[in-house]
Amino acid sequence: MQQLRTNLFTVAICALTSLGFFSLSRPSFSSESSSLSSPSNSNLFGSRSLLLVSDFVDPKSTDPKDVIVPPPADDGDFEEKITWLNDLKTTAPSINEHRPPAANSQVVVDVISIGCDYKFGHMMTQSKTWASSVRNFWGFTEHQDFDTNCASMDEEASKSYVQMCRAPLLGSKYFGRGHDPAKSGWYCAQRRPGRALGWLVAEYQERGTPIPDVLIFSDDDTSVDIEKVKNIILGREEDDVPFVGSGSVLQLGRYHGFRAPHGGFGTFFNKAAVQELTQPIYCDERQDGSDFMKNACEKLRLNVAGELDTFREGDSVLNIFYKHASHPQFCMHSDWQIGYMIENYSRTILEQILPPSRRHWCAEESVTCHNQSPKNMEAFVIAHPQIE
Repeated sequence: MQQLRTNLFTVAICALTSLGFFSLSRPSFSSESSSLSSPSNSNLFGSRSLLLVSDFVDPKSTDPKDVIVPPPADDGDFEEKITWLNDLKTTAPSINEHRPPAANSQVVVDVISIGCDYKFGHMMTQSKTWASSVRNFWGFTEHQDFDTNCASMDEEASKSYVQMCRAPLLGSKYFGRGHDPAKSGWYCAQRRPGRALGWLVAEYQERGTPIPDVLIFSDDDTSVDIEKVKNIILGREEDDVPFVGSGSVLQLGRYHGFRAPHGGFGTFFNKAAVQELTQPIYCDERQDGSDFMKNACEKLRLNVAGELDTFREGDSVLNIFYKHASHPQFCMHSDWQIGYMIENYSRTILEQILPPSRRHWCAEESVTCHNQSPKNMEAFVIAHPQIE
């Protein structure tokens, strides 16, 4: 268990979810790398990085395998950076708790919490209260970011990045609305869920950790009634059909339109959805002709959000969007990326599980509550007893 550390430059960091910055030069899609031809809008992402790569090595790490190796220089070749990304995804999160499921447990739950050092105690409290019975609790902070020095960027670089992301064809004029462009913490937090997707690839695809019945994505100030989530997900008639639900859902018009999680109420995946998102994708002669594979390859060809730029044959959806979040010109709110991934690459739509009128208050019947302090979480678990 990692302990709470004090680091002055992280005080401004926290606002939910991360941005790391390093340059990914666009690949040439030869037959050796990918059978897909990048369409005309594939230059949505350029190769110029706005920030210098840091030489940061995580001071918390004592195990050599958990030391974050700095990314290659900006002028390094593309394949070297892909290799670096493949290594980075195996770096353990700041909280990496594993509890073997009880012998009588019939439902396995894993939780990813997205937080920061400044509110590290929130994630610690989550793991000891409403998430105390889950198999795996993984808490991500800025120490796992693609660029762990993102929050220390100067005001000029931060404003330049925000201005770029508000350009008409790259991001949205509303990107970061309500957040000071001169303060990088919130912007640095938007890539962190994408970074966590890489950890899931390492766990479920590469290490062979069995996929859980329920996977929960949560902010560090969210409480979840896991028993209610189990009932929602496992109470469906077709448990082999992918299902993804979120406490609150917002319809967006960007990137051809899609639904995204909204408000920090958590996102919940059933086993079938995670199995699909971890399935290798082949768009060459190895394509199996399934509806899932044909849809994934078609979406990659469209390349609406620039996700084709780092695709390699055999990547899963999770791996595609892990690498996508590392792009120097990634201009999505973290919830946008998760919603875009679900609605475009999964055989399901994102469903809202909270009635619209119940989103802004927390009561005994609530499935999930947001803006929770550690004391709120302790009170939540008393009102929402969880089965050990």
